[in-house]
Amino acid sequence: MTNTNVNVAKQYLHAIASNVSGEDLAKFSSPGMTIEERPNRVYPKGQTRAVAAMLHGLDRSKKMLRSHRYEVLRAASEGSRIALEVLWEGVLAIPRSTLGAGATMRAHSGMFLEFRDGKIISQRNYDYCEQF
Repeated sequence: MTNTNVNVAKQYLHAIASNVSGEDLAKFSSPGMTIEERPNRVYPKGQTRAVAAMLHGLDRSKKMLRSHRYEVLRAASEGSRIALEVLWEGVLAIPRSTLGAGATMRAHSGMFLEFRDGKIISQRNYDYCEQF
């Protein structure tokens, strides 16, 4: 089951990067799933969101990014929980801070996901965004 959860997490991240519809993304999450982002350069106070708010944020990011991807560098699991070390890269469609359109933003993340019945019930991210 644990390896299955890692595979589901990788499919989930690939689906986000592929800009799938909210309905297609919802198949990975359990009702009531929460996404917590600990404080970082983008969200200095951090934030906790439900899936609907995450989907809204993904729609907004489509205007800012030409493309983006997640690379899972390492994965560890314990029961229904997994920990991922992830590199995220996004190519900007518009200028952001000191970066021009076409530049690549990078974030190094520790992601912690908990599963129930093969679906994600919670996600907690610790993100370090490279200078931008």
